Amino acid sequence: LASHLVVAAGIGEILFAAVVLLFWRSRIPLVITATVMLFATFGVALHSTYTFQSAFNPMTLNVQLALLALVALVTGRDLPSASRCKRERSTDGSATN
Repeated sequence: LASHLVVAAGIGEILFAAVVLLFWRSRIPLVITATVMLFATFGVALHSTYTFQSAFNPMTLNVQLALLALVALVTGRDLPSASRCKRERSTDGSATN
């Protein structure tokens, strides 16, 4: 049963990564990522404290991933977009300021 749960969790993680990539303009997958990573870190801390002794432990990986999602949330609204372009086209078709 445990091995099936691990496989299902892995498949779910891959599917969620595909959702994040497909809906990269949406903020919801980033909020979900940050929240789940923080809860996962606390869950591992409660049930598997021995894993925090390794080099790449849940604290370093999950917290960094949550922080990366938060950085994407903060900076995402400032990304340039063609829909917000302030340049106007001239009569000959070239862009002007």
